[in-house]
Amino acid sequence: MAFHRFAVPSYTGGLPSGYDYINNAVSGTPAAAAGPRSDGGPNNGTYFIGFGEDGKSEVINRGLKALAENTDTLDDLLRKDLAVPAMLEFTAVGAQTSIVLTGPGIFLGNGGYPSTSDGINRLFRLTDGGDVEPFLAGNPIGISSVSGGAIASGYSTGNITLNLTTPLTNGLTYRVHYMRRSNLASLLGDEFLPYRTDAARTLQTRINQVLSDFASQVIPGTSLIGGDLISGGGSSGVIDLSAGTLRQQLQTLLHAQNRNTRQRRVSTNDHISSDDSTIFIDTTTNGAPFTLQLDDPGSMFRQRIHLFSTDADIRTNNVTLLPFNTERISGVAAPYVLDVPYGHWTLVTDGTDWYID
Repeated sequence: MAFHRFAVPSYTGGLPSGYDYINNAVSGTPAAAAGPRSDGGPNNGTYFIGFGEDGKSEVINRGLKALAENTDTLDDLLRKDLAVPAMLEFTAVGAQTSIVLTGPGIFLGNGGYPSTSDGINRLFRLTDGGDVEPFLAGNPIGISSVSGGAIASGYSTGNITLNLTTPLTNGLTYRVHYMRRSNLASLLGDEFLPYRTDAARTLQTRINQVLSDFASQVIPGTSLIGGDLISGGGSSGVIDLSAGTLRQQLQTLLHAQNRNTRQRRVSTNDHISSDDSTIFIDTTTNGAPFTLQLDDPGSMFRQRIHLFSTDADIRTNNVTLLPFNTERISGVAAPYVLDVPYGHWTLVTDGTDWYID
């Protein structure tokens, strides 16, 4: 048949069982095939057969040879390596300091790609569960080095380990965006779903770049607009640009507007996350006190979370808010007890401590 290889594909070692080769390239003597016509006339330079030509096999086969060679080229193109987007989502376990990407086929950059910190963090992008750059104590969490393959070596032959600059927070969801090997012949219809780009993410990316460029021009300790709005030293009543704080805060605020909408009811030990907006506290169903673990205030800057007591049993079945680490809750470095029947509390954070209204 014509649509079969003219030569043995190097990446497969041969065609599937039952397929034939256009010119017996695997074994036997190849059939003769002439090139394009060169004898003048209206079909000169083509592979068409005209009346009056002799019936030699090379004349009859010339068209099939051309078709086979073109099919080879298309097949090579379809199977050429392509680096396509991929995403790993996971929940951190303990003070996790590394992430393993299952290979082979993890893209490490082509020859000449920089093995610098910036280069590595462009190949592998770490985010939280909402695709926002994660911070811990005001510092971004990034990738310090890669194990299991060399940067600029193409595609990995096995697993790749990403070593982190700062341990992840136990129990929180994170994502790694990276590239893996594929090709047009095997590309799935949903190949790009893990790396979708909607209007919010596009806007966030542009804001991040503008803020990064702007903040890089501010000299620490100086202020703009007379010190009334922006400073580099964190003065009271102004927006702090030092150590990337503004970028972190606006990132978190933008992300909060997109995800801080969940309403739910709790009646047993639970965890307040950045996805929560309103929590109804039920102390009647289980008839026992319980705790609510607060999240890292640094990841919930300027979010508001509303807590409502749904019954009077909270007076005896108290609910205790547990700090994430050593932060204060309304000025006190200790758990905070909720015990007012049908009470309403609003949780806010400045990125360092929690406050209750």
